[in-house]
Amino acid sequence: LEAIEPPKRISMMAGRDVLLPPDGYCWDSLVLNADLDQFVRRDFESFFQREDWFRRHNLPYRRGYLFYGPPGNGKTSAARIMASHPAVRAFGIDFRTRSESPYSPDQLSDLFEAAAAQAPSLVILEDIDKVGAGEPEEMRQAINGLLSCLDGLSTEDGVIIVATANNLAPLSSALVKRPGRFDRVAQFPTPTSDLRQRYLAHLSAGTIDGVATAEASMAMDRFSYAQIRETYILAGQFAFDRADDPTAADLVQAARQIRREGRRMHVNGHGAAVGFSVGEDQPQTPLLAPCAGV
Repeated sequence: LEAIEPPKRISMMAGRDVLLPPDGYCWDSLVLNADLDQFVRRDFESFFQREDWFRRHNLPYRRGYLFYGPPGNGKTSAARIMASHPAVRAFGIDFRTRSESPYSPDQLSDLFEAAAAQAPSLVILEDIDKVGAGEPEEMRQAINGLLSCLDGLSTEDGVIIVATANNLAPLSSALVKRPGRFDRVAQFPTPTSDLRQRYLAHLSAGTIDGVATAEASMAMDRFSYAQIRETYILAGQFAFDRADDPTAADLVQAARQIRREGRRMHVNGHGAAVGFSVGEDQPQTPLLAPCAGV
């Protein structure tokens, strides 16, 4: 049976399904700080262990998560790990790809009904801050359609909602703050120096010592996890040319190259820098929630 079972996937609305690896349910592939580990990972895992608790207290057996923060810091990775849980059927909507032509209420309703019919299920709302980013009337209809779907699931058993957003500001307060829509709102900001070191150790499978990761971490200040991974791959290319192991010098050189390329490439239409190169001489944006880190 295991040999013929089809691979797990995320069934995407109006797009190609996303295949998930057989070993995809592995939280250790993420570097989480203690707050997020408790707030997201343990909460998610306990959901499947406490169904009787929900029933006993006459509460709907469902859960809602909203992950927000700069791109490249683990929001989508965490959602995909959740989708890989062996007990769930996963569905997804990517609002980024339809920002100018939002999904219709009927399309949204069909997907949510399919998720409810195949519970336990998980619905990923990718880049929810891009909902109806075009005309105001289209935005209003898209948000109202999404709210109706979320409210319709409020009494459905076994449905988990996971939404991601780079920025909470564009979202309606009714979408974010109303009880029963999102039980956990967690920030995924850029990693601290300690987390950068932990992630480098994870990427290198322990082949780079603590002194090297500490030195490299300093050169990667304000890098996202995605940029740290890109730096590590580039450092590996330097080491490959010598047929040697990556060193701290390789990582620092790679970080400087990634940063230079970021300054040159990540510029918006007004000539202002965007991405990790923004305001490197300025304090970072203060956290918006008590839960921070990855």
